[in-house]
Amino acid sequence: MTLADGRCHFHLGQRKEIESIVAPFLKDRQKLADEAVKEYKLAKDEYKAVIKIYNEIDKTKFSPRENSDNLIKLSWAYHELGYIYFIEKSYLSAEENFKSSIRTLNLIPEQEIRRLKDDNELPISWFLNDLGYLYFEWEKYDEAIEQYNKVIEEDPENGYSQFYCSLAYYQKSDLDSAARFLKSALQIFDRKISRVKDQIQALVHLNESLKLFIEAKDRIDALKTLKGSLDAFEKHFGRDQLKRIVDFDKNKAIIMNCDKGNITIFNDANKCKAVIELSKSLR
Repeated sequence: MTLADGRCHFHLGQRKEIESIVAPFLKDRQKLADEAVKEYKLAKDEYKAVIKIYNEIDKTKFSPRENSDNLIKLSWAYHELGYIYFIEKSYLSAEENFKSSIRTLNLIPEQEIRRLKDDNELPISWFLNDLGYLYFEWEKYDEAIEQYNKVIEEDPENGYSQFYCSLAYYQKSDLDSAARFLKSALQIFDRKISRVKDQIQALVHLNESLKLFIEAKDRIDALKTLKGSLDAFEKHFGRDQLKRIVDFDKNKAIIMNCDKGNITIFNDANKCKAVIELSKSLR
């Protein structure tokens, strides 16, 4: 009974549901739709089991960090269960579980909150967002606006919340507020598009520099170019993104210091390997 098991059934259910829509024959559509319902039920059973397990844990046997990590898992189980109820349009059950996911996160001690935020592992904005979207689909626009404003307070650069807050105000015929939030959302999206363009450019330059270094006969000049590309690359990507690149920090440190001391990258196979590994990781 794990979150991974629940997510596996959920994704299978989604796939079956999509296949049921595009299947050419009616009998296949019904069969796939029934299979999707079964997978969603199995996912809900998994999430409920995970919730029971983590609610019954003896917290005195764990460190503050372990208890916080367990609360994160519990909050995700509530959230994922709520999301299935949401797509089934069981809005009351979805609301109950979404709220439970948020309440669970609020049980985490402040010092652990800081750690989780630094590691980008605190999904509070995500959960508030989804609760807001539930209210929007439920046509409870005041509640949706309240939730989206909480997200914006937590994460001012969340363009998604700004955009849906605009739509909620529009549904309430408050056109001034709708225009204000829409303008803010578009400005955020524009900044993010520019940031992504810079990231793509930095990634292209780094890949080119790695290839140049591997193929170059004069690696001294190629190394200077590679170091500059690495610095530019790191500047444009957040720590949470860099953490997803296998051994990025280790390989970068080797490359940045490879020409110091008696053993350089030019006569050390392990240091050359760092360049090749980094090149493979970026693919």
